Amino acid sequence: MNLAQGYYTHEQIWNELCSRERRVHYEYSVQDNDGKLLGWLSSCTGKISFDSSVSVMRTFSGKAKKNELLDINMIDERIMPWFCLTTKSGEVLKYPLGKFIISPSFIDDGPENLVEIIGYDLGKIALDDKIVTRTVKNSDDYYSNELQEILESLYQSYEVVSSNKKRSNASEWDPGTSKLKVINDMLTSLNYYPLHVDEYGIPKAKPYIFPEDCSIEAYYKVDKDSIILPGTALTSNRFEIPNKFVRYVENVDGSYLFSSYTNDLADNIFSTVNRGRTIVDIESVSDIASQEDLDEYVKRCAAAKMTVNEQIKFETLNMPGHGYKNCLFVQYDALNVCGKYIETSWEMDLRLGGKMTHTCIKAVSL
Repeated sequence: MNLAQGYYTHEQIWNELCSRERRVHYEYSVQDNDGKLLGWLSSCTGKISFDSSVSVMRTFSGKAKKNELLDINMIDERIMPWFCLTTKSGEVLKYPLGKFIISPSFIDDGPENLVEIIGYDLGKIALDDKIVTRTVKNSDDYYSNELQEILESLYQSYEVVSSNKKRSNASEWDPGTSKLKVINDMLTSLNYYPLHVDEYGIPKAKPYIFPEDCSIEAYYKVDKDSIILPGTALTSNRFEIPNKFVRYVENVDGSYLFSSYTNDLADNIFSTVNRGRTIVDIESVSDIASQEDLDEYVKRCAAAKMTVNEQIKFETLNMPGHGYKNCLFVQYDALNVCGKYIETSWEMDLRLGGKMTHTCIKAVSL
């Protein structure tokens, strides 16, 4: 997350956003599928939701005047909402909030003659496009070459960190499998994050980073300058959290990869030491690049299962810059909350005085 623009630093913008006197409005641009600006909607309202647990993570719903939408091809073109901050010096800084493939869902016959629209981020392109024949990827093929081939068939630009790793096992997908699933299967084999689309509409993926190693991107604290609104909720799930994790791969050539991680940490309430018993989570993995990647992947699974035990949900004023699994520092003394949290989902109501809901899980150390 970097909000710096022109000669304004990230810190200066963040302070402006946290000011009680901040001035914010929203604008909506319309682009064709090549990214060419077609115009702006003068009257539009909307809501954006982001959920990192689903395939198409960023969605949009809103209303716009019917007469303004008549010139828009509702099949091929995109709406891009913008968060606009007027600084204390009078400059207007604009931050994109996503690029959405839109379609009308309902026409309101009221006096304002509004059209309800829904939109999906560009991950929808890969979800809707499917392979039509049985597809086989052979062992010793480079993952990056396979990913490049499929991504270039879908997108004009993308940002996926290259890898020099080869496939250790042949993989195949049935006809009708979405290209998004094929991509994410390959990314999982590399121990990458799944494909996600940023606020500019660029599909991205990179190697997984353990929560404790993530850099803090934003600070939310309850103090005299806090923008956290009343209503924060802290929930905890302590029922049958696993403390031993096993992942294995059975290759077609008969070779076998196995990895396990045991939570025996004395300071973790779910560990084998503190529970006095073992709760095992075991699953097979269809493909993985190497034993090292499997070792890292089983730790990733452990971190994911162990972090769900503490979740915090809080509201703020709308804030730009949030995307896929931002690492936040949250401090709320009344709830004994102070530390790193990974944001798994968020919602933003794009109106004057609109609120943003953040849902985060606590980062744990392995």
